[in-house]
Amino acid sequence: MTNIDNIPTEILLQLVTCLSLQDIQQCLTTCQKWNNVFKYAFYSSVTIHNSKQFDKFIKAIKQSAARRQQTADDETHIGHIVKELYFCKDRHTCVLGLFEEKIIIPHSFAEQLSSLCPNLEALDLGSAEWSSFNFHSNLRNLRRLKRLPSIYKTEKLPFLLCLGEGLTSLTIEGTLLSELLSQHCLLNTVLSFVPNLEELILGKEDEELSPKGQDLTLRKPTLAIEHLECIHSLLSKLRVLKIQGCIDAKVSESNEQALLKQSRASIAALNIHTFVLNTSASSHEWLIYIAHKYPNLRELTISIMETSHLKNVRVNNSFESETYHNLEKSSFLYLLDKSKYLKTIILSCTLLDNWLNSSFLLQLQQSCYVKEMQPLKHKNNQMQSFSQLMVAVKYGKEFLTTLEIDQWRFGVKIDRILEQLKFFERLTVLELKSDSYHTEYDLHNILESCSKLEELSLQWGTLVTVSTDINRTKRKQMQHYKLRSLRLTFIAFRSEDFTYLAQKCPAINYLLLSKSKCICQLNEQQCVIDIAMPCHSFNFVGIDNVRLDCPSATLFYPALSNYLRLISIRTEKWQRWYQHIRYLNHSSIPKLEQLDPYEAATISSYFADMEKRRSNSSALNEHDSVYNVNRLKVNNLLKMDLLFGYVKLRCAKVESIQIDGNPNRSFR
Repeated sequence: MTNIDNIPTEILLQLVTCLSLQDIQQCLTTCQKWNNVFKYAFYSSVTIHNSKQFDKFIKAIKQSAARRQQTADDETHIGHIVKELYFCKDRHTCVLGLFEEKIIIPHSFAEQLSSLCPNLEALDLGSAEWSSFNFHSNLRNLRRLKRLPSIYKTEKLPFLLCLGEGLTSLTIEGTLLSELLSQHCLLNTVLSFVPNLEELILGKEDEELSPKGQDLTLRKPTLAIEHLECIHSLLSKLRVLKIQGCIDAKVSESNEQALLKQSRASIAALNIHTFVLNTSASSHEWLIYIAHKYPNLRELTISIMETSHLKNVRVNNSFESETYHNLEKSSFLYLLDKSKYLKTIILSCTLLDNWLNSSFLLQLQQSCYVKEMQPLKHKNNQMQSFSQLMVAVKYGKEFLTTLEIDQWRFGVKIDRILEQLKFFERLTVLELKSDSYHTEYDLHNILESCSKLEELSLQWGTLVTVSTDINRTKRKQMQHYKLRSLRLTFIAFRSEDFTYLAQKCPAINYLLLSKSKCICQLNEQQCVIDIAMPCHSFNFVGIDNVRLDCPSATLFYPALSNYLRLISIRTEKWQRWYQHIRYLNHSSIPKLEQLDPYEAATISSYFADMEKRRSNSSALNEHDSVYNVNRLKVNNLLKMDLLFGYVKLRCAKVESIQIDGNPNRSFR
């Protein structure tokens, strides 16, 4: 019999890549040899979500240093293993009740960081933690640091002055980005601090165009070709350039011939293999510049968005609008002709037909390098006719990986669309949108048609699944699908649908139910939405304005919202009740409050009695329901929420959860 001590270290290192952090943590306590191997994987990249984890991390490092001093063995200092340190608070409401907690970083941490983690290569902090992270001269000792958190204020420039020469990745956003794009001298100065950059990111990917009630158009930074020329002249090692978020990307040369002349005169950036231009506004002339400036591109993400001038032209002058779109089509073809080595293309434009046409897709088809074509989601890429889908099937089925389909515009049944989706060999992201609950989405048929699907979003319709009453022999032979993310918006569903998902889609870790309803049997007083997926580990579960189709409470309180605000969560380790009570700091993030043991026991008993009466077909009229609730010794808000029912979530693990019962607000 082989002893685990005899397993070669090379085999253990291969095992590390196949294990989760929880599995690696268990391997640390197996034996001394495994501890020495697996702790490199466990501590090389550390992500901290709250103050409690931060305190444990500091304590583990100090204990490791103390043991090393007290003993004569060659135990590796844990702090010397850490190469990546991330402070990443979840944006979603955390079921552990830590959603309001701020990670407090003491001022001494900056002083001790170089001695605690001398081999640190990447440091990333949340905006709140980064703002309190003051500069200290001891940071000069972090000579291996290659990545800093995003620089958004001029107050953070001393970090670049101190550590800039060693950095290979940098993100600039906020007010500092606006100042850099408006002052060329400041741009030159900042870039001179970081001569060895290989990756530069300008802007924030998920940045909102403007907060509610504010007009930020005057303060929106403007990017020009001159800025890119300055960047490439100072950063000769740059390989990845990303420009994203709320930025106006404008071309000073409106004449195409003048732009061609300017592009050809500039020196090509041969080292750039990844370029992203995903901003709030950009014109098709950028395609011409990119074609000449970056001939060795491997990955390109570009969003051509309408400017206000173009919108006026399209409305007032159809001839000029048609001319513009023809130029945009030709610019895409010109880009493909010049960029011979493109492997991945992610794009959007003012009209879907400007890229979804036979000429463009046929040219992609003839390229020996292109492996993936992905339309940017929610940016004018929704297919609105069956003919568009047929063009995609004929010319793009080998490399299209994302599809958005407005089925309600097609004029054909969903089954006919699914027949065509079978031809897409690499489809991983699918969004189907209808216009009423009458559309039936056969989940089994969708997954069979798109066997490689990982993300599925359905809007407006009724979910239908096959019967899950199968014996164990057949269950072993069932095909499992790769679906990881499911979003249902304005969907009518049944609790039995989640039983089907639990059996057929073991990889699901993201579930969002938004503005949807659970179908109840006629004259049945159902009080629970049962999400029974006991073997699944969720990163996020969202319940946004979800209701039972015919709860008894609507008969008594027709003026009130009947969306569910209570949730019972049962995992492998614990069981708790939570209630949506209000929002965090006037934001759209709902606050959940854990019920105390008495309240949890009281409402558990109440709903158990309701279920017992329903299973025994006992007659329970509306007045009895209200009477029984009023007898409970709980607060009035909880009494009200009891009348609408609750969500029961059964899973192995859940990282974060949101539940929102206010129809006038919706979380992101």
